[in-house]
Amino acid sequence: MPCFLLGMLLADIYVARWKSQPIASRLNDGVALLCVVAMFGMRESVAVDRLLMPWVLCLLMVSVLCGDLSKRVASLPALCAIGGMCYSIYLFHYELIVVISAVTLRFAVTEKFLPNFVLQSLLITPIVLGFCTVYYLYVEKPCMARDLPQRLLAKFRKPSTSPVAIETGAKQ
Repeated sequence: MPCFLLGMLLADIYVARWKSQPIASRLNDGVALLCVVAMFGMRESVAVDRLLMPWVLCLLMVSVLCGDLSKRVASLPALCAIGGMCYSIYLFHYELIVVISAVTLRFAVTEKFLPNFVLQSLLITPIVLGFCTVYYLYVEKPCMARDLPQRLLAKFRKPSTSPVAIETGAKQ
């Protein structure tokens, strides 16, 4: 929740209160990279993770907004599309991983964790993204249409049975 709230605050500041266009710099790219490395390093301690993670993520977001390369990477169409589908992914990823891994866990290549984790990720991720993409395109995205309530009401309204005046086109 703190990460979400900081993200909302940063989005508000960037859209409504940011006075000038950020100057893209390689220094911000370096800060963004350090933040990503720090995020993985903090996973060892729950207390440190809960205390520092929101601030590291906030610094990462600011660095990406002000970075040169990091902003271009974050703006890649594939990443933006996945970002748009985040709710669909959030809804289904866990259930899909459980179902798919029941089959794919048989394909262990070694006794070591990391190679098996990479293999499972390579097998499971495309299936999860594929399913969530289809769900997003055919369910979530159509439901985001601004005129959806009016279209639904129009489908369920009874056709009018009252007589309608027909114009003949001739004027008297």
